Amino acid sequence: MESCSSLLCYEKLFTPSPEPSFSVQFEDREEEEEVRCHCSLEEFSVLRYWHAEEFSNFFQNYLRREHKYAALDGYIERVQSSDELSTARFRGLQWILLVSAGQRLGLTHKTIFAAVNYLDRFLSASRPSRKWEIWMVELLSIACLSIASKFEEVCYPSFDEFQQMKEQKSDRKFDPNAIKQMEFLVLKVLDWKLNCVTSYSYIELLSASLSAPLMARITDLLIHTLCDSKFLEHNPSVVAVSVLKYAAKEIAPMGLDVSFAFFEALISEECKAKIDICSKIVEDHNIVQI
Repeated sequence: MESCSSLLCYEKLFTPSPEPSFSVQFEDREEEEEVRCHCSLEEFSVLRYWHAEEFSNFFQNYLRREHKYAALDGYIERVQSSDELSTARFRGLQWILLVSAGQRLGLTHKTIFAAVNYLDRFLSASRPSRKWEIWMVELLSIACLSIASKFEEVCYPSFDEFQQMKEQKSDRKFDPNAIKQMEFLVLKVLDWKLNCVTSYSYIELLSASLSAPLMARITDLLIHTLCDSKFLEHNPSVVAVSVLKYAAKEIAPMGLDVSFAFFEALISEECKAKIDICSKIVEDHNIVQI
């Protein structure tokens, strides 16, 4: 494992700690009002490891930023209408999830979700006429996962470790220089904007307050949502709350009202309507089967 990143980025990090010591500064008053919560949050037990106002600042900051790390407009329609792009995305996701499975590489879920975010954003910027060979998708997936691990992990896998995992899934072996070139191409397309907000970002804020079974179920459901293009139609916050709503009802029904009411207090009326739609997809989808 390498211990330092060669891909430094000047974006401000918002990684939560048990005792956050700062609050988020909004760029202007109007932007702040768009996401400001107008009710007291102290009553919610899910905040027992946080100061309510600081948690609210983190959550609101995520809401404000999530659209900045979304795929380009029209991507959803292209994925749903193009077998070429849909297959490329599926193969990329499959590779990232298979290589990340288990403890050998020791990658966190945050890294996995970031890698998928990079994959979608890169694919959304590709030419509609692009023909995606299998080797191209594999190289892109390695680059996305490598970049994500360098950005998110303290100790990240080397190219050799990625190659060893890859050889278990494929016969192809890429030269390290080819991977580096692909990394920089991805970084260029993403404009070096790596500190993305994903559906897992919201759940991670509550990880210390959720029971282990509930957190595991939520994470499992969120991973499955990555594989269905229907969920690309919804913002990460909507997907996160929809999955939380379902998982809490399934595993901890007594805590549903508190957990869901907590999120409802922080989101807009427009998002609440979208959550109803997304929740129906979660309930109807086969991912709800344990």
